[in-house]
Amino acid sequence: EAVLSTVMFVCTGIVGACLLLGALRHREQEVRQQGVNGYLSVIIAISVLCLLLPETTAAGQRGGSNQFQIGFIMAGTVLLYGAFLFMQTVRHRDDFLVDDDERQDDPRRTRMLVHIPLLLAGLVGVVALSSGVAAGVEEGLGRLGLRDPDAVVGAAVVALLLLPETITAIRAARRNELQRSVNTALGSALATIGLTMPAMFVVSQLVGRPIALGLDPEDRIQLLLVLVLSIVSFGTGRTNLLNGFVHLVLFAIYVMTVFVP
Repeated sequence: EAVLSTVMFVCTGIVGACLLLGALRHREQEVRQQGVNGYLSVIIAISVLCLLLPETTAAGQRGGSNQFQIGFIMAGTVLLYGAFLFMQTVRHRDDFLVDDDERQDDPRRTRMLVHIPLLLAGLVGVVALSSGVAAGVEEGLGRLGLRDPDAVVGAAVVALLLLPETITAIRAARRNELQRSVNTALGSALATIGLTMPAMFVVSQLVGRPIALGLDPEDRIQLLLVLVLSIVSFGTGRTNLLNGFVHLVLFAIYVMTVFVP
C-alpha cells in the first residue's frame, strides 16, 4: 500500500500541484526531456515488474507467490536503480541539472557531514515512535468502520514522509525551476520503490514470511493510467495549466478510492 501510495501521491499530487501552480505564474514551463524520460522509464519498469507482473505468473494466478521469481525481480529492481544513479550522477549528469546548478562548484561537503548524523538520529526517532503511533491510528480507523484501513494508513504515512519534498518541489515550480521540482518529486518516488521493495523482500526472507505482490483491479487501472499520463504530460518537454489540472483530478479520485474502495 505504501509503495503504490508513493507512486500515486508523487505522480498525481506533487507533480500536479507543481505543474498547476507553476503554470499559473509562468504560463508554460520547460524541463530537460532526457532527464524526465530517465526518471519515468525506470519508475514504469519497476512499478510494472513489482506491482503488476507477479500476479500474471502461473503461481500468481493460483493465488500464491514464487519467491524465486520475486527475488529475481528484486535483483533486477536494484540493478535498474543503480543504473539510473550512475546515469544521473556520472554519465549523463547534465540531463538533470538546473541552470543554476551548472555554476555551483562547491559541493558543500562540510554541511553534508553535519546533516547526515542528524538525519540518522531523526530516522531512529521516527522508527522508535512509529509502532505506537501506527497502533493508535489503526485503532482509530477501525472505529470509523473503514473498509480498507491499511490503505488509509499507507497513504497517510506516505503523505507525512513526502511533505518536505512536496514543499520544496512546489516552491521550485513557482520560481520557474520545474526541472528542480521534477528532480525532487520523481527522485523521491524512484528512491522509495527502488529501495523499499528489495528491502521488504530481504526482511521477509529473514523472518520466514513469504512476500506476495500485487494490486486490486482498481489500483492496477489507476497505476497504469497515471504512468501513461506522466509520459504524455512531459512528452514535449513543455507543460501548461491543463497538464497540472489533469494530474490533480486523478489524485482526488485516488484519495476517494482510498477511503471508499
